Amino acid sequence: QRLAQKVQVKCLVEVMALCSQEELAGLVQAIGPQQALGNLKVSELKDYCKTFGLKPDGNKVAIIKTLGKFLAKPADASEPAKPKAKAAASKKSEAAKKEKEVVAVASPARTKRPRKGGAEKLSSSSSTDELLALGPRLGAEGLPEILGGMSLAQLKDHCKTLEVKSSGTKAQLADRLKDRIINGPPEKKEETAEVSEKDVEEYLAAVAVVLKNEEEGGLADEEAKEEEAEASEAIKKVNAMEETAKALEEKNIEEAAQAEAAEGKVEEAAAMEESEEAAEAVEEKQVEEAHAMEETVAVTLAMEAEKEAPAVEDEAVEASEAVEEEKA
Repeated sequence: QRLAQKVQVKCLVEVMALCSQEELAGLVQAIGPQQALGNLKVSELKDYCKTFGLKPDGNKVAIIKTLGKFLAKPADASEPAKPKAKAAASKKSEAAKKEKEVVAVASPARTKRPRKGGAEKLSSSSSTDELLALGPRLGAEGLPEILGGMSLAQLKDHCKTLEVKSSGTKAQLADRLKDRIINGPPEKKEETAEVSEKDVEEYLAAVAVVLKNEEEGGLADEEAKEEEAEASEAIKKVNAMEETAKALEEKNIEEAAQAEAAEGKVEEAAAMEESEEAAEAVEEKQVEEAHAMEETVAVTLAMEAEKEAPAVEDEAVEASEAVEEEKA
């Protein structure tokens, strides 16, 4: 519903931008200034004030009151404001023109000092300011002679200074400068958009819909505010629950990490015990192999001694016999 109202308000603003003074005054008198003008921007309200010759002072509410007071008057009473607006616009254009001329005179690149004894004489070397000041006195007959004696570069320079189109032949530039100097700058015509009766009817129908929606939406707004407050409280509770759950999850993750670390230590200790048992088994096996080797060596030595015993005995017998023979 709020989106629909926003769309309707946007349509109203677009239609109002096309309204004339009489149509806008009819809307203000029909539905009131606040309803008719409240959806416009401050810049748009100020534009209406300038159009009607009013002074846009204060904030948006004050400007709406000023416009409403002006538009609430009958059409005959509000007509004199038009000449005021035109007079203000003409004053503004004249002030801008004078300001341009002052700036042009102050420019050292375009300004030349007046010649002594011949201030009212023009030549092909005259400045743009001298052309503007003295050209109209020469009129359409004398000015082309002065312009014709200028070079193409000089004519283009004057055209640029006077904001005249600077492309074309020398004759075309001279003709444009002549018209500009004699007739002055062209008046800018304000474009006015035509508003049909159908547009006004659609606008009024849209205004009626908006007003109806506003009346029906009064209680709905209060209910919506209450629902919004309840939703806000619910969101706060949900956020608090999410934060608590997040804290618990972080705690569980930390405890799981600690348990995993402890389990890793246990596995490491078990692996160390298994390696120690394996080392002891290897050591026992080595001891057994050493005993077996000792026994094998002892058996081998005993067998060799048994094999060598007869020869040793024979040698002993022979030695004893030799000793006895010597004694004999």
